[in-house]
Amino acid sequence: MHDPYDLAQTGEVLEIHGDVATVDLGGGTLIKAKTTMTDTNPGDYVLVHAGYIIRVIDVEEGKRLLDRWRR
Repeated sequence: MHDPYDLAQTGEVLEIHGDVATVDLGGGTLIKAKTTMTDTNPGDYVLVHAGYIIRVIDVEEGKRLLDRWRR
């Protein structure tokens, strides 16, 4: 069953130090997220859930999702 409150956030990885990335969720919102579940690089668009990057997504899809979120 789908839980509507179980959401991942889309963001762009700005930098990585060790296994922690700084992720821009748009609108100036920056968070720290663990990279241990994915092979992540600065510039990647990612899905973040519960403090972990759970998936790297296509750049165009990431930009589209962030644009929708900003509206």
